Amino acid sequence: MAITKEQVFEAADSLAQNGSEPTYLQVRMHLGSGSFSTIQKYLRLWREARDESGGSGANESELPELLVTASRGFAREVWRVAQSSMARKTAALREELESHHAGTLQDLEAASQMVDTLQGKLEEVRAELARAREEVVMVETRRLSAEAAKARAVTDYEHAARLLGEAKRELDERTQIIANLRGTIAEQEQSNREAVANHSATVERLLQEQAALRGENTIARERIEELQGSTLSSQGEREGLQREVTLLREHIAHERTRYTELTTQLGQLSHMLSSQLAPASIATTATDRVPTLAVAGHRGG
Repeated sequence: MAITKEQVFEAADSLAQNGSEPTYLQVRMHLGSGSFSTIQKYLRLWREARDESGGSGANESELPELLVTASRGFAREVWRVAQSSMARKTAALREELESHHAGTLQDLEAASQMVDTLQGKLEEVRAELARAREEVVMVETRRLSAEAAKARAVTDYEHAARLLGEAKRELDERTQIIANLRGTIAEQEQSNREAVANHSATVERLLQEQAALRGENTIARERIEELQGSTLSSQGEREGLQREVTLLREHIAHERTRYTELTTQLGQLSHMLSSQLAPASIATTATDRVPTLAVAGHRGG
């Protein structure tokens, strides 16, 4: 907004009332803005107006009392000439001063424009600084996010490593259990083989004894039939034959009992052999399945 003549006059009057001689800088500082050339033009008019009002007002009250008494007319003329001469000299000095400061005013005007330019550049720098701060905040946010992601990754890795360690320990334990089971199974199989061999020998012996008893029973029956079919004349022969038949019958009964006992023992041995062989077969199947289960459990963990 352009500075008006009235504004410059009011600023100059205010400075003069405060006891200061108005200058371009003081007027501009008082107004807060304005072109130095404009202020200079209006300030020169203000000074001329002030000088004119000051010349007409300086009359008899400012004359020395001696001159008034001696010659009021002559003194008035002398005083007028002196004021006129002083006004011309003052105006000449003022013009010289203004001419001397004209370059300075131009420099000030250029400096003012430079200040405005620098002010604009300062605003640009401030805007650039604000953008840079925003970018710094964004970079810091990304850095914090990356650090948080890294911390989560480290935590996940440690958790996975812990699970892997637990899985390896469980696999080692299961492997040891498998080895122990295999040792136990091998011992059991060896024991079973020995038991089978012993049972086979016992069964063979019992079968042989059973066959022998069957032969003896057959011979005894044939002897009884032979004796019963024969006719003996003497009482002594009949009694002796009767005693022999009785003994043979007792022997047959004893052998039958023995045959029954052998048959029972043979059944018990067969049942025992079957019961011992069955757990070994089940244990073998279990050990064959344990590695698969261990691997499946490790993958599941």
